[in-house]
Amino acid sequence: MLNSESVDFCLETLESHHNRAAFSCGNEQLDRYLHDLATQDKKRNIAIPYVLVDREREKIMGYYPEIRKDARKQF
Repeated sequence: MLNSESVDFCLETLESHHNRAAFSCGNEQLDRYLHDLATQDKKRNIAIPYVLVDREREKIMGYYPEIRKDARKQF
C-alpha cells in the first residue's frame, strides 16, 4: 500500500545557509567532504557542489559535486 504523504525535495547549489554540519550519510569520508571541503572546492572553482534538500525540514538529504572540466589545469 502506498503512503499518501508527499515529500518536497529540491536540488540546489550549496550555499552558506545550508546546514552542512547536520548531514551524515554514515561514511566518514563523504561526510567530511561536505562538512569541510565542498565550500573550499566551490571557492577555488574546482567544483559546483549540489545538495538535495528536504524543504519541509530544511535538511540536506544528499549531495554531489560537479567537477569543473578545467579543474585539472589548476593543479
